[in-house]
Amino acid sequence: MKPVTRRRVLIGLGSGAGLLVVGVPLALNAGRPAIVEYIEENGTGPQDAPRNPDLWFEVTPAGVTFFVPKVEMGQGIHTALAQIAAEELEVTPEQLTVRQADTARGYAGGTMFTFGSTSVKALYRPLREAAATLRELLREEAARQLGVPAARLTAAGGSFFVAGSRERLGYAQVVAGKQGEWVIPEAAPTLKARRDFKRIGRAMPRTDFRDKVLGTATYGYDARLPGMLFGAVARPPRFGARLVSASAGAAGRQPGVVRVVIDLKAGFAGVAAQTRTQARAALSSLELRWEGGTTASTADLDAQIQAGSGSVLRRRGNVRAALSGGRWYRASTARRWPRTRTWNRWRRWRT
Repeated sequence: MKPVTRRRVLIGLGSGAGLLVVGVPLALNAGRPAIVEYIEENGTGPQDAPRNPDLWFEVTPAGVTFFVPKVEMGQGIHTALAQIAAEELEVTPEQLTVRQADTARGYAGGTMFTFGSTSVKALYRPLREAAATLRELLREEAARQLGVPAARLTAAGGSFFVAGSRERLGYAQVVAGKQGEWVIPEAAPTLKARRDFKRIGRAMPRTDFRDKVLGTATYGYDARLPGMLFGAVARPPRFGARLVSASAGAAGRQPGVVRVVIDLKAGFAGVAAQTRTQARAALSSLELRWEGGTTASTADLDAQIQAGSGSVLRRRGNVRAALSGGRWYRASTARRWPRTRTWNRWRRWRT
């Protein structure tokens, strides 16, 4: 992983009255380009995965906002990355607002996927360097405003102060008092020693917990824009089935329907309406004909299991068939689970 250099930070530096926005392009390490290439070759995920996702920090009078370039899917990645950022920024969790990166700050759609426990491993070092660079950028300006050498300033709790003095400048005050252009310090920032960690490696409240509990968290499903329509797409009734003919039928006359979209070449049929419910309801009025696809059903697989064909179960992992009494399942489970209390409880439940 390339270090965060002065030149690279300047690429993403922006400022305004009482506002400081710093973006840091990240160079991917040896492992991550291989992941991107795998995804591109195998068609899993976006085909235009960029190789330089960004980290963004925004300092305003309200505090520091960290735009996270990874998706929170319940695994706590926003919290983990926030701990890393707060550690080097010398702010408390309450002073750091965590937001999902968007098209204005740090969006990198092709690399926002979350899998393989790679987020912390890949971002740990560059995120610390980016946060430390922002900290030192603010320190230099705070030193100028206070009229003291930067080395005399201590950063803690989102503020700078001189030991033994009551004078203190918060990060927002530093930004508000800035005159002229921001200049990134020439020297690379010094990262904190592990023995000095206050956030990393310690329990911290989930950054997304409160909003999710109170129902105020916003998801893509909740998005609303002026004049927005809702779409519903016709899906094949069988796996592998192909759309061979389609017409609007009565769908175009259904309440709220704005347009029926049919593209036989692409195998697509859908409806756009004023509400999600109207769009879905209109789908049943489309006249569609599907051909091909598998005709096997769960019932067919169950029948094969009952007839003693254990290979189907091994190949497809059909849970319903397994619980219906497949011989292979009972035998293999008995081999895996010795006849202990757990095994006996499972047997009592089955009978």
